[in-house]
Parts: sequence; structure tokens; C-alpha cells
Amino acid sequence: MEKTEFKSIDKYIYELPDIHKRLRPIYWAWGCVLCGMAGFLLNRMIPTHGQGLSALITALVVVGIFGAGTIVAYYLIGDCKAPYYKPLHRLLTREYFFYSRNEKSQLFEMFDKKDMAAIDKVKKSASPDYTLVRYSDNDEKVCFAQIFETLGNKDIPITEIVKIESK
Repeated sequence: MEKTEFKSIDKYIYELPDIHKRLRPIYWAWGCVLCGMAGFLLNRMIPTHGQGLSALITALVVVGIFGAGTIVAYYLIGDCKAPYYKPLHRLLTREYFFYSRNEKSQLFEMFDKKDMAAIDKVKKSASPDYTLVRYSDNDEKVCFAQIFETLGNKDIPITEIVKIESK
């Protein structure tokens, strides 16, 4: 029996025609930067202020500096890129689901039917004999999935990548 080698979903997903890389937003850090800017503007607009207002302004500026530092670190060394599905204009999120060997037949049967609702009902396990990797949007209107088998310390793809759209 000839063994087929499949491409990993993590590398192949960006080769699909409807998927592009986009930056993942980090809204809370931008909010911190706005707080820091507000503190800076208060400091410039009110030249003489008391000790309480001075502490508030200092705290706002420190929060702003923290937010700016977080943004710089996130975009330089963080995991800031995500797959973007153009037809729905949505970012996709990666999820892992682990299954034992006992659930193999049920898992593969539902996977072949492309029924994510049924796959979600298959009993999950703490021992990762099989791993379902799924990229989906928040509403789960579309997802891309693939099953990996854990051999030693390696996850080896054992199925094709399937696209599942909810009706």
C-alpha cells in the first residue's frame, strides 16, 4: 500500500486562493495608547495642577507607554498574522481538538461527511493520538480542517484539508 503524503494545513492554508495573511488587531493596546495621549494632552493643557491630577496624568502616560511597547513587540516578534478569508471578510482562528484511537472510526466518518457539528460531539481526549486542526471564523460559517496523527513527538497530516461551510 502506497502511503500518501499530505501538506500541513498550517503551511498550505495561505496557498488557497481565498486566503490571505492579515494583521490581527490588538484593540486594547491601542486604547492604552489613547489613554496615554489623553494624559499627555492634559499635562500640556493644564500647566499648574495639584498632586492628585499630577498622579492621574502620570498614570495615564505610563499606561500609554505600556500600550505602545506592547504594540511594537506584538508586531515585531508576536503572533500578529492570521489567515483572512476574503469572501466573508473575516479572520480565521486556529483551534486544536484531541481524540483517542478509540474514536478514530467515528471521527473519520464525520470528517468525510464534512459535518463539523457531528465532529464537535465526538468524545475528545487528553491523549492526543489524533489531532483535528481547524481554522474557522468566530461564527463558524466557514472552516478549514485537517486531521493529524501523533507519532512520537511529531504530528503527521493523514487527511486532505477540507473546507466546510455552514448552510
